[in-house]
Amino acid sequence: MSIGGLYRGPRTQAALLGAIVLFAPSVLFAQSVTALSSQADELSVSVDELNRGLVRPELERHEVDPGRRAAEGEVLFLVGDYEGAATSLAELVESREHAAHPAMPRARYILAESLYQVGAYSIAADYFETVLAGPEVDYQRDAAVRLLEIALKLRRYEEVDQRYGQMLARFGDDLGDRLAYLQGRARHLSGDYNAAVTAFRTVPANSDLYVQSRYLAGIALVQLDDLENAMAEFAAASELSAEAMPGTPEHDVHQLAQLAIGRLNYESSAFTPAVLAYAQVDSQSDHFFDAIYEMSWTLIREERFTDAIYNLELLYLLSEGAHSRYRAEAGLVVGDLYRRNERFDDAVRSFGDVVEEFEPTRARIDDLLRGGHSVLEIYNALVGHDDTLRTGLRVSDWVEETPEMTRAMGVIRDAARLEGWVESARDTVNALDAALNSRSRVDIFPELRNAWAHLVGAQGTSLQIRSDLLEVERERSYATLPPAEQTRLGELRALSTAAWTEFGNTPNSFDELLEVETQRGDEIQAMILDVYRTELQLEGELREVQSMRDMLRERVRRGETSRDVALQAEAELIAEEERIHSAMRERRELRERLEVRAATTGVGGISADSERAAQEVLFAFAQEHDLIAGAGATYDDLNDVYAKLDDIDRRIGISFSAIDSLVQDVLLGFHQVLADESRRLEAYEAVLRRYERSGATVAGSIAMDSFRQVRDRVAEITLRANLGMIDIKWWEKESVTRRISDLFEEKDRQLRILDADFAEIRLSDD
Repeated sequence: MSIGGLYRGPRTQAALLGAIVLFAPSVLFAQSVTALSSQADELSVSVDELNRGLVRPELERHEVDPGRRAAEGEVLFLVGDYEGAATSLAELVESREHAAHPAMPRARYILAESLYQVGAYSIAADYFETVLAGPEVDYQRDAAVRLLEIALKLRRYEEVDQRYGQMLARFGDDLGDRLAYLQGRARHLSGDYNAAVTAFRTVPANSDLYVQSRYLAGIALVQLDDLENAMAEFAAASELSAEAMPGTPEHDVHQLAQLAIGRLNYESSAFTPAVLAYAQVDSQSDHFFDAIYEMSWTLIREERFTDAIYNLELLYLLSEGAHSRYRAEAGLVVGDLYRRNERFDDAVRSFGDVVEEFEPTRARIDDLLRGGHSVLEIYNALVGHDDTLRTGLRVSDWVEETPEMTRAMGVIRDAARLEGWVESARDTVNALDAALNSRSRVDIFPELRNAWAHLVGAQGTSLQIRSDLLEVERERSYATLPPAEQTRLGELRALSTAAWTEFGNTPNSFDELLEVETQRGDEIQAMILDVYRTELQLEGELREVQSMRDMLRERVRRGETSRDVALQAEAELIAEEERIHSAMRERRELRERLEVRAATTGVGGISADSERAAQEVLFAFAQEHDLIAGAGATYDDLNDVYAKLDDIDRRIGISFSAIDSLVQDVLLGFHQVLADESRRLEAYEAVLRRYERSGATVAGSIAMDSFRQVRDRVAEITLRANLGMIDIKWWEKESVTRRISDLFEEKDRQLRILDADFAEIRLSDD
């Protein structure tokens, strides 16, 4: 942009409280000083008008609309964002100001349900209590049932009985089947199996809980050693749920019932019915690995070793990364079966696969235990949640085998989940803090945002007038300057021209600032959309890979693909899954960074480039002005205009400060909230650090003991596999020895026969 082309003629711009007319004359070097002085006067009037609008404007304050906030929270709940719903509704529900609003009862229930879904049972129970104590609403019955379920989850069985009586008295038959079902679960968990069976059998056949009740009645009957009636309950539950769609609770009951039938038949040595029951558990079920492992031992009991080997090799293939317990046992048992059948090469391969997979894990766990890592770090490594400490093998089934360890890991997992929440909250606080401390915070208030943009434009006009005044100075003084100073003035003019051009390339008028703001916002939103599209594409690719793994599983199950080929294909698919997961993590982080950028993009931040460039222009102009003045050239008429511009710039600076002050006053409360939240997060982090120290808590001590047991167990697996290979070598040696011995015996026998024949021949010759 040329020096004279920044402002081509007057532009009328809508001011905050009136019109700010920014005159940008299209003058050349011959323009009179009188015209420049007039322009300065016009600019001064415009700045005065702008300043009067900044005396104390009413800033926009957003009052909380409780009805709207409650609706937003319910939308988050309905789409499954329970944490977001709880966060959105907690402040509203706790506000005394809106306690009587009609939306509050429903908001309390949604808040309680959201907390229940994220596992904050004790806090959820408090809110469910307030729902029950409030005005009569339909979902009070649901709140009552949730309180019973919470008591069950927290193993407060006396409280279950107490609440059961209270709810039965209040709601009567309205809760019917659900209360009976929950009562049966409570009785079962407390060890009163007869009462549990009675409660489960009172659930009516038209209830959604009927199938689950029949199955659980069978479980209670097993505890009472009434296996005949238990089998009848399992068979009924299986038949009733046989047509259920995968993914439904009824379908899960069908799979569990088939497992139970298989186990009862196995215990009674009815192996063929047991195998048939286990075969009913489909490969998509969570119980598939249990079924195939137990079926394999049933086949071994039947001495169907070939079928058992096939099932165990299938289990070894499909259990990678999911059920290490079954994977290890499958590999060891297959090796032992091969050895018994004297298929030594296959046995060595099976045992070798186990050693190759489990030995690095044993060494890695040993390194983790010796490396001073926290309980959370070791736990994340063992269950595959940490990329840097991953062992390559998930052994979470072993980690949580005992009830004590299950409870300890519950504490540790809660701490890990809280740590994730704290990190997320910390990121949010930091992003908000950055936004509130950036110049773009003026964009929070549209009134001040417009004023800021007009002030930037006024600065640009002031610089334009200074540029034209300097041209007059140059024209008047150049011929009177000595040659050396003329050369120096030419050099300085080149520098100021470059600075002026750079300033012209920055947005420095009201219209340009708004245009750039809109353009940058659109660009960022476009990038965010691109990231979303990429994430959706990656999700599609992940589903395709998972579908290919399912197809591979079926092909192996039908015998259409060999074990070795399937293992290689499985490894490639797992590597592809890890690549996709890594790419998805990167896209999520990029999207979060872009969203922060979108929140801090505004005229305040954009004008920072213009301000920096303006300071460089002023510095360059001052060097030229000083050189001309130093040569003895002074012009009173120009100095008067410069004085006006200095005053205008001073008042513009005061206006910027006033806007900053206004924004700071309004945002002071927000800064205080952020400071309080930051201190609260620091307290949470301190608590989490206490959890993380390996010996600081009972949970940590129990966890460390369990980790050591896992290491020893993995070491035992590799030892058994190595011993298996040694046994094979010994069997091979014994087999060779037997063959050699047999050959010597055969040789001795043949020699004895020859001796006898020779003796007979000699006797016949005599």
